[in-house]
Amino acid sequence: MKYANIGLFAALVALGLTGLTSAAPTMLSEGQINNTIAGNTLLEGSKWAEYYWPNSTIARKSYRGEWSAKGSTLCFDYAGTKYDGCYQMAVEGDKVHLYSKDGDLKKVLELTKGNPKNLTPAHAGTMIDKTFYDGVAMEGYDPVAYFTEGRPVKGSAEFAKEWLGAKWHFANAKHRDFFVSNPGKYMPQFGGYCSKAMSDGFVKSLDPDAWRIIDGKLYVYASQKGRKKFAKDIPGRIAKAKANWVKIKAGMSQ
Repeated sequence: MKYANIGLFAALVALGLTGLTSAAPTMLSEGQINNTIAGNTLLEGSKWAEYYWPNSTIARKSYRGEWSAKGSTLCFDYAGTKYDGCYQMAVEGDKVHLYSKDGDLKKVLELTKGNPKNLTPAHAGTMIDKTFYDGVAMEGYDPVAYFTEGRPVKGSAEFAKEWLGAKWHFANAKHRDFFVSNPGKYMPQFGGYCSKAMSDGFVKSLDPDAWRIIDGKLYVYASQKGRKKFAKDIPGRIAKAKANWVKIKAGMSQ
């Protein structure tokens, strides 16, 4: 069975391994999972490798996702795909054992310190965040609607416009024309990446429901929690995000 083109959780859905010692494994706590995974790489031999950014992004050349420690489980989020899921985790030396919630061993992976393969999220080289959505910005939501209707509205491919290497969807022709006449007015700041994460020096995809218009500009966030944190120091966060965006854009062009 081949796993060359699928990631960590995709491999987990394959047949579980056998031959575990009789001693009951010690499952890691949430804090221990974070300390083990953040800033390190998991590999399945030469088949695939994923780097786990401290900001919860999963990086691999062909895709990206997000990881998190919830309670005593390690969770994977690949944008609502069938590969999402949570698993208990134990460590023996440089081996990570992943178990179902019922305690069945699902996979044994190799843990490597750091990011020796220099993995970056698959979308990291793009000026506009279009992760998982076939080149569509903002998960297909209409950027103009945040201004005209004060709420997130799903756009349509019927009213689409190519701009900065991404496809932008709009709810109607009027909104599309507004955008075409002045894209800088309506597009989200920092390429549509999470403003809070950008202020911390990372890129992270948006939640269309987490947003705010500040001084006539649209800021989007990965979560409502991030939006609230950003709001505690808006001038400071914006300044940091702008400075980090300059650096990140420079890296994208290399």
